[in-house]
Order: sequence, then C-alpha cells, then structure tokens
Amino acid sequence: MRALAGAALTDAQRRRRGMAGIARAFGLIAVLAPALSSQDGVVLLGVVAVGAIWATTQVVEHRLVRGVFTAELVSAGLVGLVCAVTCYLAPESDSGPGILGVLAIPPVTAAILRGAQAGMLALATCIGVFVTIACLLDAMTLQLASTTFTWLLTGLGFGLIGAALHSTLLGSDQIAAHRSAQSLIHQLVSVSDRLGSPLEPEVLGTDLLNRLSASLGAADLPVRGLMLQAPTDGELVWVAGAATGSNCDLAMQAVVSARPTVMAHSFALPLLSDGRIVAVVSGHLSPTVDRIALSERLQRLAGGLEDQAVVLETALLFTRFRNTATVAERRRLAREIHDGVAQDLASVGYLLDAINGHPDPLEQALLLEQLRGFLTEVLADLRRALVDLRTDTGPGQSLGAALEDLARNVQTLTGIAFHVRAAEAGTRLRPEVEAELLRIGQEAITNAVRHSGATDIWVTCRVAAPYAEVSVSDNGCGLGTARADSHGLQIMRERARLIGAELVLTTRPGGGVVLKVRAPGASTTDDLDSDFGSQPGRVPA
Repeated sequence: MRALAGAALTDAQRRRRGMAGIARAFGLIAVLAPALSSQDGVVLLGVVAVGAIWATTQVVEHRLVRGVFTAELVSAGLVGLVCAVTCYLAPESDSGPGILGVLAIPPVTAAILRGAQAGMLALATCIGVFVTIACLLDAMTLQLASTTFTWLLTGLGFGLIGAALHSTLLGSDQIAAHRSAQSLIHQLVSVSDRLGSPLEPEVLGTDLLNRLSASLGAADLPVRGLMLQAPTDGELVWVAGAATGSNCDLAMQAVVSARPTVMAHSFALPLLSDGRIVAVVSGHLSPTVDRIALSERLQRLAGGLEDQAVVLETALLFTRFRNTATVAERRRLAREIHDGVAQDLASVGYLLDAINGHPDPLEQALLLEQLRGFLTEVLADLRRALVDLRTDTGPGQSLGAALEDLARNVQTLTGIAFHVRAAEAGTRLRPEVEAELLRIGQEAITNAVRHSGATDIWVTCRVAAPYAEVSVSDNGCGLGTARADSHGLQIMRERARLIGAELVLTTRPGGGVVLKVRAPGASTTDDLDSDFGSQPGRVPA
C-alpha cells in the first residue's frame, strides 16, 4: 500500500510534504532550546509530546495520497491541547508560555500543503482548541492571553508565507502533469505500432460477442439478439451486435449495480476491466433456460472475458482520443464546404427555378449555358478541395515544396498564373507549425481563386526555423464586404492562434489583397529579411 501511495504522488506533492516537515523541525527546535535551559520537566514533556505528534503526522502524511488535510487539522488540534495542558500544569514557569510558539507552525504546514484557506483553518483549529481548553482549566491569564494573541498574529503571517510557497510549488506540479501527459502520448504512439489487431471497437466488439455466444451455448444458455453497448456520459452507446430488440433499461441497471441483471428471459451482463465497467452485453435467453443461479453463472462467464474487456477498453479510449483530435479539422471542413460547394449548389438551385419559370426557348438556352458554367465551377471547387486534402508536408516535402505543388495543381485547374518564391534554410519547422501554415496558405489561395477574379497570384514562403512567413497576394478586385456566413478568414485566424502566429490582411498596391502569416509572431520579419531577402525563388511550370 505504501508503494502504491508513493507512486501516486507527484514530485511537487513530495516537495510540499518535505517542506512541511522542515517547518515542523525548526518550530520544535525553537521551543526546545528555552525549555532545556529552564529545566522544567512539565514544559520539556510538553515539547516532547508536540514532537511526537508532528513525527506521527509526518509519517501518516507520507503514507497518504488523500486525506492529508484531515491529518493536518487533527495534528493542529492536538498541538493546541498539549499547549493548554502544559500551561495549566506549569503556571509559574517562565518558559511555560514559550511553548506557545508551536501554535504558529500548523498554519504554515497546512498552507504549504493546501493553500491559504487551509492555513487559516488550521490556525483557527489550533488557537481555538488551546483557548477553549485553557479557559475550561481556568489557566487563561492576562499575560497568557497577550502571548497567545502575539503568536496568533505570527501564525497568520507564517500562514501567508506558506501559501506563497504552495503557489510556487503548484506551478511545478502543473509542469509535472505536462511531463506525465507527454510520457503517456509517447507510450500511446509506440504501443499503437506494436498492437497485433486494429483498435476498432466494432470489430473487437463483434469478436467478443461471438466468443460470449459460444461460451453461453456451451454452458446450455442459448441466446439471441446480443448487443454490446458502452456507457458514455450517463448514456449507453451502441458498439456492436444487434441494433434493436434489447432492453436498454435493463442494461443500464446492470451498469449501475455492476452485476448481471435478469428480467423474464432478458439479461444484461456488465464487462469489467480492473474494476471499471467497460461495456454491457444484453440479449435474450431461450425460454427453456433454467433460471436457477442464473446471475452467478453469467458472472462466471463474464470473468472469462476480462482479457477481451481490456482490449475493448483500449479501443474505446483510443477512438475517443482520435475523435477529440479530429473535431477541429471536421469543423474546418464543414465551414469550407458551407462557404464553397454549398453556396454554389444553392446558386444552381436558383438557376433551375429560373429555367422552370421561363418557357421561352431562347431564355432557357441562356440560362442553361449559365447553369453549365456554375456546374463547371462546382466541379472545379471539388477538385481543388481534393487537391487540398492530398497536399501535405512530410519527411520528403517541406512547407515551400508543398505550397509549390499546390500552386501548380491549382494553376492547371483554373488557368490562373501562379508565381512562387520559396526560400528555406537550416532545420525544418515543427510538423504542427508546417501543417497549420500550409492550411492557411491553402485557404488564402482558395479565397483568391474563388472571389478575387485575379489573373495572377503570388505565393512567397520564407523559413528560418523557428521563424517563418507565408504570403499570398493577388491582382484581383481587392477587399470586399465579408458575407455574414463566410468563415474562411476566421478559420485562418484560428489556425494562426494555434501556433502563436500573426495574420495580417492588407490591400495590395495597384489592386488586390495581400495576406501574410508570420510564425511565431510579428518579430520574425527582420530575421527572415536578413537571411533570405536576396535568395531566388521558384516558379512552378
């Protein structure tokens, strides 16, 4: 148990508990010296009692993962009790009130461990117990009350110092959390490469149901309509098996009770992994099945599926992680489809309505020709979208090369002249920075092709890692009024924020628009100009 508790503590928690122990040691030394010089046995006994309380508290806290603050409050109350009894038993001793110095230590240790609020609560507990017991024993004198007030203020100040130390160590704790997450992600990448089966919940769930069905049949428990569901956010989500026909309420009861549930000829069987409910299997038993000790028989069968439950939980967690990572990209694609193909298809619909409302053959011919042009544009947009999805940076293609390939493909599709200058030197940018800069460049090129009416587009890419700049300019109609339902610029700004870059949109002298994105920010311009200002670029064929 001790080893498990130690493993659960972060480095910052260990440091906070160590500093609390140092504070107790200094407090004990501070009151021990005058007690030894006075040679008062009662006071010495009180100091030893306080030392024993703190030593016990230190040992208990070292073993605990949770409940440390409760131990602190109990320790503070015991220290107050010992001080009150000592002052009662040694009322004439000059060093008797000196033991009250230990009353200032509990707020320090509690604040170091849990913050300012915990420190104040420990101070109130310690002083409150001391004053209450001293008054009950009729040991409270005017001099003792004055000394108590002095140590109350001292404890308040020490508690604030402890709270400041807690905040400092909390930052270290957050860094430790990031390091832990970093380690886990590295493990996920390496483990996913070594797995012998795909992490697809439906595939694994179907295999699990087949094994369970075979096991139930071998145990004279024929079943039908098996369905596997996973509890997510208080609901059951289908994973594999029959899509209908199972009792979802019965399955939820099994999840809540964590035991097999049987009602009439239906059953629900929770699958556990390390005590956690991974999924629940529900289905229908044959009416001829003997229901005596049925729940226990199902429980034994579920125990034989623990290995499959572990694999299934891994797949479910991996799917959740993957879905979270792709949500932002899905939103971006949805916005691009809304801005592009969806708008064009709406225009096609308006033209069809117009054709239907003009019976004159000549007008219909003109509208059909216009419709043909719109359909050509829709097809071109779809092809450009496919080019965008296929274009990416990688081990063999840098940011500048990827932009050059993109420009070449779009030039082939549209006939617009592209002029590309790429200057890259030294090391590559981080993969996530290259990816976001490429997507921003794609979006800028797409906007220029769709909306500017330009005949020429200039693309510049300059990289001096960690600095980079991508510029897209055109000789089109310039900045217009943005549509309320257009998200292109918003998408680019969101991408720039993700990598700490600055995005600037200006008017080009002579007409057109210039869009520049600089990473990691505006301060990179001088570095790029000094390194690459005179280097030649490349122009795609």
